[in-house]
Amino acid sequence: MLLILGALIGFVSSFIAALLGGGAGLIATPAFYYIALHTYGPEYAMQIALGTCYGMSVCLSAVATYKHQRKGNIHLGQLKPYLVFLAIGSIVGAVIVRYIDANMLKYIFAILLILSGIWMIFHNDNKIVNIPKKAEYSISIFCGGIGVLATSTTFTTMFFIKIGTELKKAISIASVCVLIISSIATFVVIFGINIDVPNTYGYISIPMLITSGLFGVFGSLLGVRFLGFISPKILKVLFIALMFVSGVVMLL
Repeated sequence: MLLILGALIGFVSSFIAALLGGGAGLIATPAFYYIALHTYGPEYAMQIALGTCYGMSVCLSAVATYKHQRKGNIHLGQLKPYLVFLAIGSIVGAVIVRYIDANMLKYIFAILLILSGIWMIFHNDNKIVNIPKKAEYSISIFCGGIGVLATSTTFTTMFFIKIGTELKKAISIASVCVLIISSIATFVVIFGINIDVPNTYGYISIPMLITSGLFGVFGSLLGVRFLGFISPKILKVLFIALMFVSGVVMLL
């Protein structure tokens, strides 16, 4: 049953993530959480949900990045100055996930999504801002940390849009960011972690990771194929709706 559920979650969440430039966790994390809760118990359920989502995201973001690169949507020159700072934020976020209480972590995840949705409703997408370089680097650290805690690169995508990156290219760059952020987070949540939970490696559920990663590849490929067929306004509405639904589900 874990294999079937993992496959379904991986395919749907990766398809959505490829379309929206990240956000697989908006679907995968709540789904993995409730599966882990009823399969392994509440003690590590949230960490297992997040850890499994990070592992899955490594698979799907690698494929999405490759496909975006083939289409010529990724210009690494725009991303290179921010990589170190994204990595720093990712490490901080992953350390929080590793050590914080599971129940508290669930509420942090939910609140971050709801606040992110509210912010996206009220901010002006078309307004490009001139930000000092030091501020850009600080924002990159924030984006890396939020990307781990909320399993969503929403702020990373919006950051690149705000500094003048075209939407499709910003979404493509975000796939690279997901790969970096999820790889770092995956390492942190498995390194030296030994919990008495069957079929897990660190905080990762092996059965769910295998099937979600495999079927996530197919979903990601299909999502990249449809990138550009849906208008940016509809994409934004979908993203916001997913944020609120996922946040409310996790608060219940």
